[in-house]
Amino acid sequence: MDTGSPVSPLQTSERSRNWWPPTPVQTSPERSRKIRKGRSALCRRQRTKIGLSTDANGRKTLRQRRTIRFQVTPAKK
Repeated sequence: MDTGSPVSPLQTSERSRNWWPPTPVQTSPERSRKIRKGRSALCRRQRTKIGLSTDANGRKTLRQRRTIRFQVTPAKK
């Protein structure tokens, strides 16, 4: 763990599953809202990485990575 604070084993497994944001310690409502906003932004960034793209209307559409992979591989001769 890069954090100096002692963490219980259960928390570490939980942290590794969703590593961001760092588990908040009883925060005020406006701060928790900020954290939530940050997380959604991160999710959006990660989604675009794996192949979730936006269509013409700006809606999120799931492009299958499989189809892309087949296009990339050159045709066998």
